[in-house]
Amino acid sequence: MIKIPYPKDKKDRAVFEKAYLNSLRKDIDINYINKHLKKVTYLGQPLNFERLITASFSELIELIKIIEKDLKGLSFYSRMKFKSKFNYGLNQPFIATFYMHQNDVQISSCFYCNIDFINSFKDISDYIDELDFVNSASIDELKIINGVGDKVAEKIINLRKNGKIKKISDLNISSKLKNRISKFNFKNTHNHFTLDHVLPKSKYPYLSLCLYNLVPSCFSCNSKFKKATDFTLSDDLKYIIPSSEDFTLDKDFFFEIFYPKNLKDINSGNDFTLKQIVYKNEALINEYLKMFKINGRFVFHKDKALDLIRLKVNYPESKVKEISRLTGYSELTIKMDLFGEEIFETNISNKPFSKLKMDIASNIGIT
Repeated sequence: MIKIPYPKDKKDRAVFEKAYLNSLRKDIDINYINKHLKKVTYLGQPLNFERLITASFSELIELIKIIEKDLKGLSFYSRMKFKSKFNYGLNQPFIATFYMHQNDVQISSCFYCNIDFINSFKDISDYIDELDFVNSASIDELKIINGVGDKVAEKIINLRKNGKIKKISDLNISSKLKNRISKFNFKNTHNHFTLDHVLPKSKYPYLSLCLYNLVPSCFSCNSKFKKATDFTLSDDLKYIIPSSEDFTLDKDFFFEIFYPKNLKDINSGNDFTLKQIVYKNEALINEYLKMFKINGRFVFHKDKALDLIRLKVNYPESKVKEISRLTGYSELTIKMDLFGEEIFETNISNKPFSKLKMDIASNIGIT
């Protein structure tokens, strides 16, 4: 439902893709894979592992046809051997770590449903800076720092028993450890997301490691609703997949409310209905909405629309103008404070319910 915001700049995208390729480092016989792929011609050039792994989603749709045709010419043993070289199972932890540690793609809500939070996080308490950390952290948290074991952690805790540690240099530990603590830049250690294969790895194992075949998603979308269900394979699939550069799903269907009364007469979710209106690619989008139970899940959250309706009734344009005149703040600033910044953004943000809020805000005349 929300396009994955990959780096737009060509150089930044190349760096992002290179970092992903470098994260793949378990049981991949690239030489063997390339020995086979060089026989496959795509856009007039022999295919190779790097080109395949970083191919756009639209290209993956085309490559399936080409690679499948080529595989038919191989013996059963050769086909199975080729497919086995793309070992997603062993690489999955490294791929998850890549998503946890990179800063290019904001991961905040599921890209399929835009309802549930997905994120990476550091499993430590909140600290102001490195001094707050050494003065307050538990033994287990101190040991997160590479090189800090039980003895060093206990040494730090014993030192702070005599009074607050005022400088990192006061610590009776090695300069290397002092430097690591001073940087206070701990990487994410845990994640709260799953990685879905759009084009299933059971059918197309040679696409199981492809960057743009992976969609960070919530457990509900990936494991409860989609499960082993496959999208209908077609050239138009590229329009509804969040990892595709040709993604238009966010513009091809809208949430709208319908009500027999005036907005002022809406007091609860029973006073209006929430519908999804599909404008293009109807068959595929309806398949998508059904697959991820979008209708029922969003009807359950009608309160998000109701909140916007109440705010619109309580703060009509005339009141916004009056507040602007009295405070000196622009009308846009006031509206952003009242209704939420995300509904005034040019592109739909990855915050939960941003698609619903933007559509309803447009629907009832907030934006």
